[in-house]
Amino acid sequence: MDQLQPYLAPLCVAALGLNLVLFVWVALLNKRLERQTRMVRQFFQGPNNEDMEGLLRRSMEVAEKSVQHCDASDTQMRILTDQLRASLQRFALVRYDAFPDVTGQQSFSLALLDGNDYGVVITAIFGRSSSRTFGKMIVAGQAEQPLSDEEQDALSQALAGSFGDSRSKVK
Repeated sequence: MDQLQPYLAPLCVAALGLNLVLFVWVALLNKRLERQTRMVRQFFQGPNNEDMEGLLRRSMEVAEKSVQHCDASDTQMRILTDQLRASLQRFALVRYDAFPDVTGQQSFSLALLDGNDYGVVITAIFGRSSSRTFGKMIVAGQAEQPLSDEEQDALSQALAGSFGDSRSKVK
């Protein structure tokens, strides 16, 4: 022990210096850790200083509302699609001279169909002394009563989607 006595003072000074260096190093590490902790908190905090759990909860609520909105939109779209299929979608008009002594193609057959091919064919025949109007129901693209050639032409054009194509015939 006596042999270490002369070195004891320098060893204590060296240990004290090493402790001082370690203390400064720990203080710097602690400061850096505080800064990184603050950065992580800021990163995970929302705009209203809520924590990650609050952000996730709010995000889930927004997602759930979005799903409900999409479901409501899908339902509304189905309703509108059904209504649209029941509306007038296709039509065709065939004009012709029904009688040789009446010119100007005043007679016509008009086919009006919805998206399910239900509708009507309306025919108006004009003569010098009289005129007549007929209506025939169309169910799933088929007439319930026999059709004249002009009525069949109008129905065929409407079924083909020839919107309002006017075709003239002279009889």
